[in-house]
Amino acid sequence: MLGNDSLKRWKKIICFIFGILFLVIITLILYMFNVIPHRQFTNEDFGIETYKSSVDKDGDGIDDQTDFFTKRAELYCNKTEI
Repeated sequence: MLGNDSLKRWKKIICFIFGILFLVIITLILYMFNVIPHRQFTNEDFGIETYKSSVDKDGDGIDDQTDFFTKRAELYCNKTEI
């Protein structure tokens, strides 16, 4: 059987590990939701020209390529499992 001092030491180690794990998880969540500021790259940073289609069949001011991809992304994100 473990001695009283040994048991206290193990409790401290386990609490320390859970504390560090908790801090790491909180940091990752804050980073993912942009609460912690970080560098975000754009196409211009790499010299990539953003393509804009000249076709706008529905006349909403957004080119059809962007319209299509935006609507498809919304449908995909809102899709429910059957």
